[in-house]
Amino acid sequence: MCNMDKQLLYSYADNSIEPLEKIILEEHLKYCKECAQELIEIRNMEGKLAAFDFEDIEIPQRLSDLSELIIDNCLNEVEKEKPKITYNNYKESIRLMKSTILDGYKLRYNNPYDKLIKKNIAITTNIVKKSAGRYCQSKFENSKLAKSKLYKILKAV
Repeated sequence: MCNMDKQLLYSYADNSIEPLEKIILEEHLKYCKECAQELIEIRNMEGKLAAFDFEDIEIPQRLSDLSELIIDNCLNEVEKEKPKITYNNYKESIRLMKSTILDGYKLRYNNPYDKLIKKNIAITTNIVKKSAGRYCQSKFENSKLAKSKLYKILKAV
């Protein structure tokens, strides 16, 4: 059993490895058949994933209905809420945003399949965004806020 950090293999396969780590890993791969085999498996898996065409996937009607139901529930909850803006709420919101951004940054740069994931997230996001956007727009047009005088004034400006 090899003690080499397997994360280096993923970084090497993704060409996101540091130069010094690359030299060390290449030397290690000359002698460690286990790591060399795992690197081959990683590259094969990347090839299979890259060959998979995510654009041809049809979204089931049930998933579309479920997403509309979730959006309805969220919009209903938002309409019910009357937020109170206080310093503590503001401070907590900023803290949560900072935490979310930092966690997202860490995930983005520590992911060995960055390119593949980025491409597929963009595809998935666009699919969901289109249907959710149309549905939200139709719901918003029928909401109290869209019919209010304040909204019409702000829209005109």
